[in-house]
Amino acid sequence: MDSPVVDKIQRIYAALGQTVTGDLATVPALIEEKADGLAVWQDFTGGLNQAQLSNLLHSLIHNIVNLRDHARKECKAQGIDPSSTDNVSKEEAFLVLTDLSNNDKHGYPPRDGGRTGKSPQILKVDRILRMTTSSEAGSASTLVFGSDGFELSGKGDARVIITADVLKADGVKMGDAHEICVTALD
Repeated sequence: MDSPVVDKIQRIYAALGQTVTGDLATVPALIEEKADGLAVWQDFTGGLNQAQLSNLLHSLIHNIVNLRDHARKECKAQGIDPSSTDNVSKEEAFLVLTDLSNNDKHGYPPRDGGRTGKSPQILKVDRILRMTTSSEAGSASTLVFGSDGFELSGKGDARVIITADVLKADGVKMGDAHEICVTALD
């Protein structure tokens, strides 16, 4: 049997997997024939409603934040000082996720601005197409709608992700929820 920490890590990556897909066939475009041609409409939600998108994102956030206590317990069981996990819990991305998780549990706004002191909140949860290019100078990536659906060309990647804006109490954007989660996992 895997340790509780290994189980928790597997659940984190399962939650991440539910918020990211590189299989663009799972989000087909809607095509409507018109007298003067075709109309193409794209919705990357894949049929998920706002509550479902938000639940998937919050599941990922909670799983990441809750790993800390499992790691501390595992360290103690292995004779390792549990405070060795403290550096991770002081990282900005982890603190932001902790505040977002606490907001979901206790309501917004957090007392005293939360762990970050910035009262972060999630707004505009959505499922979007995110395209990237390779790190090569001058690289390009294009996505076109072909007869078999989307076709990616060039040097890059296209993924459909669930994300949201993370804003401070004053409305200034702190970052992208997906990127903050990935940074915290790193």
